[in-house]
Amino acid sequence: MLPYLGHVLLVVAAAVVLRGARETAPPGPGPGRWVDLRLPRCHRRRFLWLVLPTAPWVFASAGLAYAIVPELVREETGGLRVAFATLLTVLTLGSGAVVQRWVPALGRVTGHREALVGISTMAVGVVLVAVEVHVRSVPLAVVAALVLGSAYGITIVAGLVEVRRIAAEEELPGLTGVFYALTYVGFALPAVLAALLPLVGYGTSTAVLAACCVASALATARGLAAGGGVSSRATRP
Repeated sequence: MLPYLGHVLLVVAAAVVLRGARETAPPGPGPGRWVDLRLPRCHRRRFLWLVLPTAPWVFASAGLAYAIVPELVREETGGLRVAFATLLTVLTLGSGAVVQRWVPALGRVTGHREALVGISTMAVGVVLVAVEVHVRSVPLAVVAALVLGSAYGITIVAGLVEVRRIAAEEELPGLTGVFYALTYVGFALPAVLAALLPLVGYGTSTAVLAACCVASALATARGLAAGGGVSSRATRP
């Protein structure tokens, strides 16, 4: 209850401060919310093949690292299970934060294929989780958290960069919102896997997830190949 109360107080305080903020957008009738979310026809294929396959995995990978992996080694960690789960959370989010600053350089080195690098790294991490189901290794759990965290950091920045390449200035807020909405779908993954446990064990579900993640990486690679590399807006500031 206390953490939620703290968030509520912060939101209320921010709302009070923002009441005095000056509006920068000129008043007048807008095109409507649905128009704001419309995907430009000329870039629709690129969005569907590059952004859509990677976005849900952004937070799905993080959820696997700090919700599922600790559960797989709970017997091995014994009385330290809570501390170990906390450690994996720190490693996941920390590695994700660290790698984000290097994503622009990664894009230059790979010819603006940072999204493919991110989803491929994520596929490796999900495969490690599938292996962890069977080996129950604490060191492997740490490695999986670092790989998934790095994938999370690369993919979220790569997705935002790709949206920036696709969208015109007036389209950018709406498409950025669409991207984030797609990423938030991944938060449901640990709950879905837990709900399926009576029917499907982690061994089967993580193997299916690994196959899906590899398929997403292949879709991203196909999208890059079909799109002919970088869009016309890729080099704009």
